[in-house]
Amino acid sequence: VQALAKGLLASGVEPGDRVAVALPRTADVVAAALAVLAAGAVYIPVDLSYPEERIRIILEDGAPAVVISGALAAGGHGPEGPRTLDVDTLLAAGAGIADAALAQRRPAAGDLAYVLYTSGSTGRPKWVAVPHGALANLYRHHHRTLYAPRFEAAGADGTVSVAHIAGLGFDAAWDPMLW
Repeated sequence: VQALAKGLLASGVEPGDRVAVALPRTADVVAAALAVLAAGAVYIPVDLSYPEERIRIILEDGAPAVVISGALAAGGHGPEGPRTLDVDTLLAAGAGIADAALAQRRPAAGDLAYVLYTSGSTGRPKWVAVPHGALANLYRHHHRTLYAPRFEAAGADGTVSVAHIAGLGFDAAWDPMLW
């Protein structure tokens, strides 16, 4: 995660810049989203299973400074769109960046963490901005209700299983149960 975040810094991503994360559902998508946050930027999840028109709307409306994806580059989002970088390029770019550079990128609770897009059921999808404070609140809730009880009931081998079924672009941070 740190190496990817350093790659974003080396690529010119500034605090508050939006970065689209358009990767298949692998560990890379999680690492990329966390790297965007570590770099002080705002991530925009782009589910590659979305229709091309929806992806185009998200990229146009979200106006990301960078898109982390190899798939979109091959999908025709060319020179007129945002700069597209793949994970390997970011890892190489961040090699010379000091760890201390990331420490200066710590966001405040009110700073944006990510931007999601509605289903578009009323027409064009609209964005919803989620600040770091809401994301931290969601994490605390998950830790308290999902993870901690499971650690207490861990198997004899110490394993703990928690199912994660929501997509990267799903927002549960505004659930009233969390407040």
